Amino acid sequence: MHECHFKKAKFLNGNKIDKKTLIQYTKKVFVNQTAWIENGVKAFDMCVDHCLMYVDDIRSAFDTHKFDLKQCDPMYMSVETCAFMHLFRNCPVSDWKDSETCNKWKAHLEMCHDEEETIVMLNNVTVEQMKEEGLINI
Repeated sequence: MHECHFKKAKFLNGNKIDKKTLIQYTKKVFVNQTAWIENGVKAFDMCVDHCLMYVDDIRSAFDTHKFDLKQCDPMYMSVETCAFMHLFRNCPVSDWKDSETCNKWKAHLEMCHDEEETIVMLNNVTVEQMKEEGLINI
């Protein structure tokens, strides 16, 4: 899914992530929202570099969990997850939703940058909890 998103959005130049296009897209999404633009640019700039530095470790970690690397490269998921975590940790105060779930997430992300642990935590937050706290409306 993440790899498909990167391809369809043209965030790739050949097989490499085109950071410039990704950052331009971020600026377009957050138009007129200076704090989010700065946060998004910083997130993708840092996350692409970080994930490229550890690409072999990322692929190796997922390969051991019977993840089919031929079908889907976890690099793209890692970049998006890293950016999400950065954006969430650095949410502008004016947009912050002060709820139990959000505060737990923020505390977790400030303390731990482990992607696998974060995915486990995400799976433990129920849709009902998110509805009760007004985080989603479905």
